[in-house]
Amino acid sequence: MGTRFVLRAIPVFCLSLLLAGLPALQNTLASAPETVTMPTYAQESSASDAQGYRTLQQNMSGEDVLRLKTRLQELGYFIATATLTDSYNSTMAYKVKKYQNDLGLKATGIATPELQALAFSENGGLSQSDPTPTPTPEMTVIDGTAYRTLQRNMSGEDVLRLKQRMQTLGFFNADAVLSDGYNSTMEYKVKQYQNVLGVKATGIATPQLQALIFTEDGGLSTAAPTPAPTTPPVTTEVATPAATPTPGTPATQQAEASAAPGETPTAAVEVIDGTAYRTLQKPMTGEDVLRLKQRMQELGFFAHDATLTDSYNSTMEYKVKQYQNVLGEKATGIATPQLQAIAFSQTGGLPAATPTPTPAVVYIDGVAYRTLKRNMSGEDVQRFKLRLQALGYFSKNTEITDQYNKTLEYKVKQYQDDLGVKATGIATPELQATAFSDYGGLPTPVPIALPSLPAVNAQGFLLVEGEEYVYENPELGQWIYLSSSLRIEITRYTREGKNPLIWYETDIRFTDDEAFTRFDAVEKPKASISTEYPQVIADRENLVLAFNDDFYGIRRFRGYKQGVIIRDGALIANEPYKQTMVVYMPPLDILAFFADGSAKAFYGNEYSAETLLDMGVRDTLCFGPVLLRAGEEGQQVADGKFSNLEPRCALGMIAPRHYLLMTVEGRHAGSKGTGLTWIALRMQELGVQEAVNLDGGNTTALVFRGQLINKVGTFDKKGIVLRGVRSVSSIMGIGRNLTAPAQATAD
Repeated sequence: MGTRFVLRAIPVFCLSLLLAGLPALQNTLASAPETVTMPTYAQESSASDAQGYRTLQQNMSGEDVLRLKTRLQELGYFIATATLTDSYNSTMAYKVKKYQNDLGLKATGIATPELQALAFSENGGLSQSDPTPTPTPEMTVIDGTAYRTLQRNMSGEDVLRLKQRMQTLGFFNADAVLSDGYNSTMEYKVKQYQNVLGVKATGIATPQLQALIFTEDGGLSTAAPTPAPTTPPVTTEVATPAATPTPGTPATQQAEASAAPGETPTAAVEVIDGTAYRTLQKPMTGEDVLRLKQRMQELGFFAHDATLTDSYNSTMEYKVKQYQNVLGEKATGIATPQLQAIAFSQTGGLPAATPTPTPAVVYIDGVAYRTLKRNMSGEDVQRFKLRLQALGYFSKNTEITDQYNKTLEYKVKQYQDDLGVKATGIATPELQATAFSDYGGLPTPVPIALPSLPAVNAQGFLLVEGEEYVYENPELGQWIYLSSSLRIEITRYTREGKNPLIWYETDIRFTDDEAFTRFDAVEKPKASISTEYPQVIADRENLVLAFNDDFYGIRRFRGYKQGVIIRDGALIANEPYKQTMVVYMPPLDILAFFADGSAKAFYGNEYSAETLLDMGVRDTLCFGPVLLRAGEEGQQVADGKFSNLEPRCALGMIAPRHYLLMTVEGRHAGSKGTGLTWIALRMQELGVQEAVNLDGGNTTALVFRGQLINKVGTFDKKGIVLRGVRSVSSIMGIGRNLTAPAQATAD
């Protein structure tokens, strides 16, 4: 189909106002047509200060990019130990957005000459944008060094230094990648250190504790020994006094020492090849237990990144049994002196044994990553999990650990599917870098080029009443309608991969002369319920835009709960669920419309129907769940509910009389559909404040000037077969065509 448009009595000019993605600019223009003023709480440098800089943005490189990165590092936007490149990549764009947010500027991720000049000014302009500086923490000076109390959720160079010192003392693996965040793992390590010292394990690093850690031996040589366990024996993570001869040191005796009354007797020691060993078994502890564990780690019986203790616990017993099985010996789980001597031999008695290699670390944009896979653990695993949680793959209420377990492997496969890459469940350095980029590398559509549009006013509407402009290009995936009271812009996007996706973003703006209205199917005298295809209703009513609603009519016909239905300020139905939120579809959450053109999302039973009417609600769409409230994810979406891949439709308000309609194709080879988390994140990114999911599946319909735009595949389940978009009892619509679609001329 070729491009079609209608433009009567209006010359075509160049685009005077950007079409998509600029609500903030258009709102500013609405109030000040000739002048755009930056926010008063942050001003970029003057043009004269910006001379000598070029505009920097993603995919550029050069010395000026590296200089700006270095300056942002000085300002705290990159960690001090990061190795910086001269590439303006997605990480740099993210850091620039953070900097712009801190300045109170629009977060574009683009470093204009003015922004660069501001960055290189004193304090980077940050002191001017922060009217309430963060109070300086109370410092304690010990032996000439200042310390602050460190605890969970804090960050800074002193946290990183403390972590590095604890790594030197053996509390972190030697190859662990450390951050400057005092997270749950750091809290646990501090508790371990406090246990070894014999002090109360609070997980808080006081100035006194830090001063002790930075002494020559970290205070460990003077740590109080742990008393021997009484019957029944208890396995602990605290090291016992080292009373056993070290392997490789000649023994001076081989005997069982007699114990004084009240003391635990020393185990029998046997000397083999000049090295003394004692028999080790559950639940013993000591340095020799830790050394044997470390040797078995080298032989591959413990994961290379496992944190080992000096306790001979059930895990160690199991590993010893594994080792004995490999050697062809009886699997007792007891490490005799003879078994230990074999373990410490050159090959450990294993003909093909080779030490587990240290994992390769790859640096991407100055950040070190190792390949992460199942059964691994560490801070980097926890950071990666937290990032996937932020992207919606874990619910916000999930407790995130540092373990790469089967759940994480499954979530990584989901993420890889969404990216369109092979779903291995392994987080390569490249995958992790993608996850930490803007929007996690998930589809972030770039608006297609716009056609030349006629002259419009500051709000984006045509200047002359009674005229209209229509642009249709199905091949390109773009549909536009302009009048003096309505502006519709539809853009189609696609994503390739294992789970391909096709979706439509419809930007809807209107004046107080327009409003969303419900249109019913023509009544059929002998039919139990009257239904028509959405495009048939839209064509008969001559609607500019139409889309599926909440399927209220079918629920009423089938005797299902209807929720709170308000039409033109009158209560039609009042049947919410008793609970505020339910976990089945639909939860009957509400998108309520007000007379000023605004809308607000409510949970199904959050307010009574009478209260909603008292608030001034004029109409409601009742389906759900809530996707966004005040710009934040709805509770059920945040908890990861309704994540199955389906055709979807959602409506949300960006500002009064400015809405976004999301329509997702599904159930066919070209588009599998999507879960609600992705839709909520996308709408949030586009500035939507209040949004609710509408009926989806084969009800999903997007109609422009009487023509159905989207495609839906076949549904065949529980005896119900639907092919394509189904017939419905009603639709939502806005705007009337001034020129009938059939009379439009081809371009």
